[in-house]
Amino acid sequence: MPQKLTKQTSLGLALPPRRGAEEPVASPAAKPSEKLKKIPVNRMRQRIRKLPPTHYTLYRSAVSLLEYTYRLIEKFPKSEKLALAHDIRRRTEDVVELVLEAVSFYSKDKNREALLRTTDIQLKMIAVLVEYAYKKRYITDQNLTAWANKLCTLDDEVITWAMNIAKQAKSGTIKAR
Repeated sequence: MPQKLTKQTSLGLALPPRRGAEEPVASPAAKPSEKLKKIPVNRMRQRIRKLPPTHYTLYRSAVSLLEYTYRLIEKFPKSEKLALAHDIRRRTEDVVELVLEAVSFYSKDKNREALLRTTDIQLKMIAVLVEYAYKKRYITDQNLTAWANKLCTLDDEVITWAMNIAKQAKSGTIKAR
């Protein structure tokens, strides 16, 4: 029985169908209710989205830094994955944790200021470690520039928020919660 030719190559030659390939079957039309099904959203994600804009921006910057850190640490040599890479990853995770504590509903302004100052110190230490990784040639110039930009952006946001809290404390405009 001759094979049915289905495809043509770029040279104009006809190709036989692949083994096991079946004719496409028309799928029945989907019901309208099935088309509009919503994907469930994580409750924690919903709560984070409801944060005030300043807090949400700071949180997103911290998570962006963490994602970028994980991506670049994969490029480190095996010999450094247990030392320098681990230290950078741990400190970046600590920064995200401190930011989450600072933006949480239960944090008081005095506590927030201390958390933000600790975050600032951690960010400066990460910058030192990233500079060391660059000197050892584990990351490229472009990686260093991008990483430094993310660190500086987050650090500026943290410092601005901490200074605003300190300014409010001096002027006595802190709201009791």
